Amino acid sequence: MVPALSVVVSLALGATVSSSRLGVVVAGSGTAVDTVIAACPRSVKVSEPPFDSAAAGAALQSYALKCSGGAGILELPALGFTPINLTTAGGLTDATTYFGSVWVAAFGTLPAGVDPAQVRWVTGPPDLFTLVNPNTSAAHADYARAFVSQLATLVAQKRTATVVYSLLLPPWTSTTPGAFCDVVNAARAVDTGIAWSWRASSAALSTTLSDEASTTFGYRAVRDACSSGGSSVSGVPIFAELSAAGGWFSNGRTSPEVLTFLKFVDATAASDADVNNKGAILLRSLGSGDVDDLAPMATDLAAYLKSPTSSGGGGSTGGTGGPNAGGTAGGTLTPSSGHSGGCGNAADGLALLSLAALAPLVLRRRRGR
Repeated sequence: MVPALSVVVSLALGATVSSSRLGVVVAGSGTAVDTVIAACPRSVKVSEPPFDSAAAGAALQSYALKCSGGAGILELPALGFTPINLTTAGGLTDATTYFGSVWVAAFGTLPAGVDPAQVRWVTGPPDLFTLVNPNTSAAHADYARAFVSQLATLVAQKRTATVVYSLLLPPWTSTTPGAFCDVVNAARAVDTGIAWSWRASSAALSTTLSDEASTTFGYRAVRDACSSGGSSVSGVPIFAELSAAGGWFSNGRTSPEVLTFLKFVDATAASDADVNNKGAILLRSLGSGDVDDLAPMATDLAAYLKSPTSSGGGGSTGGTGGPNAGGTAGGTLTPSSGHSGGCGNAADGLALLSLAALAPLVLRRRRGR
């Protein structure tokens, strides 16, 4: 299957986004999805495989219209090939080739009414660090640094007076970052507005921090190790994608029990500025129909998102703005003013890119495989 296209956009209309740091990964459509989206979570990400129905696209379009200050997320397709030339030159060439092909597919045939100015972040190929792990060897690290720096450059070069977006690095899963720190900073060197994502599965859904240190909050170990190693990534927004080992409701867990855990995660993440300011804790997933589906607790989750502070979680920091645009690459980039966090800022907000409009494109690509 062709993975979902992924882009992060800011939203301008409707109710203020929840002050909770929780967001959701949406993998389908239906009442549960509508219920949670109506509660205006911090972020909404479209999962793989991509949506095939106008109803799913309409749900995220509804999020754009209803929620001011939130962020919708879509991914660029998987790399689609195994890199052979594991050198700096190979990384530069492959990133250029990859971006050239997927960018046209993603944006070159946008239907009327879908404005590129609505795009905020462009997420790199989800399998990049699986196929090329910078901790494997110096060659892998050289390739990864070159690939992400070139991809960040190419994305930033698409900026205009009205179009501002930056690269969101694909998920990292190891608490031992090694060369990953330098990979993040390679992208950061050409665009200070980049972000990175962390993916984990909680084994215990524990409300004891030590139990969750290497899973749910493993991004802290990565961030701290980078700093202690002299390659700090502090200040780079983090999107942490979280699921539960065996599924959210395995071993007889109930919706109130899962919600207790999520409140703990939300409150604990409040001390992480890199998450709290422009990132989010993305819960995988909603509407998937599998063990990770949060649909059984949609009503409880929505109620919490609507009033997190009165439920013992959340905070007063507000929603995510757009990325801090900036940086230059050979004088070719168009610097743009940064956007601070906060809810309901109409100057920062933009409408969500409609997935319903992209669905025919995705289907055509599938049929052509």
